Amino acid sequence: RVWRETAGFLLNPVGGFNRWVFGESKKHRSHRNHAREPIAGMISLGGHLGLNSSDNVKSAPAVNLGLTYGDPFQARKSFKPFDYFNLRTWIRFSRSDDEKSVFLNVYGYGLIWGKHLSYTEKPKHLAGVFQHFDYIHNEAIEIGAASFSGGLMSDYQINNQLSLTTSTQLGPIVLGGSNSEFVDPTEFSDDPGDVRDYILGPGLSAKIDLILTHKKLGQLIMRYGHWTIVGVSVGPEGTEHLNILNTKVIFNIWKNWGLGVEHSYYHRNAKYDDERFFDIKKDLNEIKLVISLSL
Repeated sequence: RVWRETAGFLLNPVGGFNRWVFGESKKHRSHRNHAREPIAGMISLGGHLGLNSSDNVKSAPAVNLGLTYGDPFQARKSFKPFDYFNLRTWIRFSRSDDEKSVFLNVYGYGLIWGKHLSYTEKPKHLAGVFQHFDYIHNEAIEIGAASFSGGLMSDYQINNQLSLTTSTQLGPIVLGGSNSEFVDPTEFSDDPGDVRDYILGPGLSAKIDLILTHKKLGQLIMRYGHWTIVGVSVGPEGTEHLNILNTKVIFNIWKNWGLGVEHSYYHRNAKYDDERFFDIKKDLNEIKLVISLSL
């Protein structure tokens, strides 16, 4: 009990302090006094095989981490903020002829408010308001965005073995940033360490997720993400558009172990209207062979 309370305090100091103040850390009960939310995770290790040849990037290792907390389709009267959230992050170690780089990416959202349209019949639907945080970083793109969206999540039980989960979300970006070739760092500071090579501003984001699951065979996962950021705060006036299409196939091979392939396509379209009009387009492809462990 002491070790659990200590570990809980380190993970959540405010919660640990409240438990100590209200005497919860010393109480003993014969039953659980809180609902335990379901948690599902997956870790994938693999090799990154291909980028566009013009990028001159060789194969390199990659790590994918996924976490899903809560069940949005569980029968319940109401949801508290972040009773459900989905987080995906991937790290790619890249090496070219002249340098080595580590690219960290974060793609996540949590439920702020939700209401079931139906949960006693098939299919099940949840309408909700979501909060998002995204950070995408690779050789061509570096974009970060904090946003909110309204959306619909659905669960279709096709048969005893096959199910389909979908999610569609659309909403405003409160504040986003994107790298830009037209930002002059000397405009902001004479300090060489104060380098700002990005634009800042609001925008719009959209996400579509489809997950097809077969209990015996494995999963097909498709995700589409779109971000539009309008530079109005830092840097030149312009608009950055980013689209990501990710497709992953995982085959169950033994117990919780799986083997699969993943393809990610990135498309960036930047438009700037300065003394001249600039229209920049960049495409990037990532291919990974992965071995995964479901937790």
